[in-house]
Amino acid sequence: MVGMSDFIARIQRGFAEHKIIFWIIRQQSDDKIIGTMSLWHFTDDKTEAEVGYEFHPDYWGQGFADEAIKRILSFGFDILELQKIEAFTHRDNEASKKLLLKNQFVLHPKRVDEGNEDNRIYVRVG
Repeated sequence: MVGMSDFIARIQRGFAEHKIIFWIIRQQSDDKIIGTMSLWHFTDDKTEAEVGYEFHPDYWGQGFADEAIKRILSFGFDILELQKIEAFTHRDNEASKKLLLKNQFVLHPKRVDEGNEDNRIYVRVG
């Protein structure tokens, strides 16, 4: 298991090396941390990246992930000028699939996540 200090060091290193951008998602009313989002796995030419996210279960289904992903996508496409953003989610994660489809991601059923055959890959082109 990765300790918190190891996790933070990995994020800091990735940021310093221009390999990851990591956001803490907080509830505006009380600043409580409710999740995270990231852009990472950038291609060498920085035209493509992967979005990752996780939220505490107490905050699922309340629109927080939708609000956050809209902002991350805008940042990725408008500021970073990415051409494509991918998302990997478990085949049974209906909420995540719904979130991605709502935000104009398209399932690529023939692509396979090497080492994790249960994942499905969704792509959004800018």
